[in-house]
Order: sequence, then C-alpha cells, then structure tokens
Amino acid sequence: MFSDSGNRTWNRSFFCPLPTVLSIRQNFKLAKKGSSSFAEVSSFEKVFFLHIPKTGGESVNHLFRQSRAQEQYVEHMENLDSSIIGPGFPEGKTFVSGHIPFPRVRHLFGKPSGWSLITFVRNPFAHLLSHLSWTRNLFSSPAVFSKVPPEIQRVSRIMSETDFNDFASLEAFFKDMPSEALCLFDNRQVRYFSDPDDYATVSEGDCRKAMETADQFDYIGLFEDFDHSMRMLIDRLPFEVSADAIPHKNKHNPKIIRDESLLPALREMTTSLTSFDDKLYQRIKTI
Repeated sequence: MFSDSGNRTWNRSFFCPLPTVLSIRQNFKLAKKGSSSFAEVSSFEKVFFLHIPKTGGESVNHLFRQSRAQEQYVEHMENLDSSIIGPGFPEGKTFVSGHIPFPRVRHLFGKPSGWSLITFVRNPFAHLLSHLSWTRNLFSSPAVFSKVPPEIQRVSRIMSETDFNDFASLEAFFKDMPSEALCLFDNRQVRYFSDPDDYATVSEGDCRKAMETADQFDYIGLFEDFDHSMRMLIDRLPFEVSADAIPHKNKHNPKIIRDESLLPALREMTTSLTSFDDKLYQRIKTI
C-alpha cells in the first residue's frame, strides 16, 4: 500500500485522516475558442470531490450525503475493496470522494467524462501544522494507530518521542526526518494534484503539473473562508440546500505545538516542505 513498487494503483498510499479575503475559483470552465472539452458550463449533476486531508472535507461529504440517494453516493473511495472499482465504475454514481491523488483517477473522472471536479485547499503552513498533529496523535489512539501502514506507524512513533514544544527537538526532527514522512509532510497539496513518488521530494515540475491539474477543476474552495466557500458551492448545485445549514464536521485533532512563540522559527525551518504548496495556493487564490 505504501510501496511504490509494482503497479501504481489508485489506493497505493492512503494513510491520511478520514479526517482572509476570499478569492475563490468560480471558473465553471468555459471553452476557449477552438476547444470542445469545456464547451458547456459545469452542471454539477455528477461530482468528484478530491478530498485533500485536513481541509474540511468531511463537511463537503456531509453536504452531498444529504442530497444523494445512498446507492449514488460514495465517500472515501480509497477504502473500497478493489473488486468494487472494476469495469463500469462509477456508473450509477452521482457523487464520489476520496483521499486519492487525482492522476490515479483521472481516467474515471477527468475531462470530458461529464463529472464536475471540486476540492478545497488550505494555507500550506497551517495545513502542515494540522497534519503534523494528526500524525503524532495517531500514537495516542491505539485503535486508529493499528489501522495505518507500518511506515506511518514508525513516523508516528518517532514523533511521540519528540518534544514539539522545544526548539532543539523540533530542529532535530526536521533535520533527520524519516524518508517515510516525505509523502506526509512535503508539499502534500501539490502531491494530491500531481502524484510524485512517495519517497521523492516535490519538484518544480511536480508543481507545474499540479497547477495544470488544478486548472481542470470546476470549483476550488478555501479552508480559510470555509463558510463563504461552501455558500459559493451551494449556489451552483442543482438541488436545494439552505445556506444557513452549512455542516461543520470537524475531527478532534489536538495541536501538538502549543508554544506559539516557536511558530516563526518552525515556519522558517519547514520552508522547503511548503514552498511548492505556497505557489499552488497563491495561484488558486488569484484565479
């Protein structure tokens, strides 16, 4: 599941949680002249939600769960048995979501499949902090810890031995970060759009590929203005949803860095882990 050997399957490396001024993508992708792929505005009749961990995705799932028939709704596609993802899938479905890098499912949901593509992104440094907390907190939750791959158990175990409120300990962790941690903490949002090797650092080329993939999405919301983003999404859906009933489904994820005076130094020492995510995030905000 974690290994990159053999076939790169859609569920190869899932080990993520089930869980400002807004400049939001509202493109509904009209065609450029001479193009046929985006000749019509997105209908949102069928939606694939790229669920990047720690971006409020459970609330998005809940929104669509309320409006779709049970047999038409699939969440956490990464947990489905491979026998279900066979010929004919996703025929009969109108909503599918998953913690799955988009290139692995592009053949199912990419243009011009008739599926509308949505996702949410988050300030990269805040996203890194949240994912650090989630990974460390695994070790304190035996039932959850036992279900993640051994490689991620190792990262969590190492983190459990680190004092994240001590500068020297923080510095030592990031200086000698285990290779298994790259796919967890190194520009994770770019990884969801471009899918580089789990053990490789994200490159400029991966970032360009991520931007090209993001351009194919019909709607990208911002976690930092979640309510507004959800209202903008609701306004475009072909079913009635009260804007006053925006769901908030937050999973308990205690912060492991409680000493906020350490954050400026931490931001500096993790620049390489967020730099490409920053480029992607800023591009999305300005489109």
